Amino acid sequence: MDGRDQLGGLSRHQQLATQKGRVEPLGSAASLMQAKIDGADLPFLAEGCQYALAWAGNEGLRVRINAYPAVTDVGRMKASSVFTVKNENTDAALRVIKVASTDSAAPGETVEFTIRFDNIGTQPIGNVTVLDSLSGRLELMPETAKSSLPAGFAVELNAAGSLMLRWEITAPLEPLEFGIIQFRCRVK
Repeated sequence: MDGRDQLGGLSRHQQLATQKGRVEPLGSAASLMQAKIDGADLPFLAEGCQYALAWAGNEGLRVRINAYPAVTDVGRMKASSVFTVKNENTDAALRVIKVASTDSAAPGETVEFTIRFDNIGTQPIGNVTVLDSLSGRLELMPETAKSSLPAGFAVELNAAGSLMLRWEITAPLEPLEFGIIQFRCRVK
């Protein structure tokens, strides 16, 4: 074993590898850091997901798996969704949960975001890309963008003229393995 517990990819001592240092729990988002999400955490997660939706840009959260756009199991992306790719090459399923620290903030204040992505399928998933478009009201604090798994990180302009954050996970995500992305934004 490489020090990861069997359920999810956190090391035994919660020491997560990041791009720029250690990933720390942001406020109550600590429940997303656990290997298994517990039923007692569901009210917090529901509230945090609603907060994330309040800050969502028009393009919202998207996922690509093996260069294929993944689609959600619902008509409109929610803060917690299962993205799937079903074709002749793959039958991948990735659960993505996004929470925010608050649903409102005054200009100059910060909002913390946490995105958890889990391979809920039965096969490894390679080339996972998580894309998150910010609303025009938010300004990324670049030094805060972190991933618990090795990932390339880039910032681009989206079609709406605001920022799109892009994490390209470099290693395959094994079944039941998960990763955490965190970042902070300043309200304009």
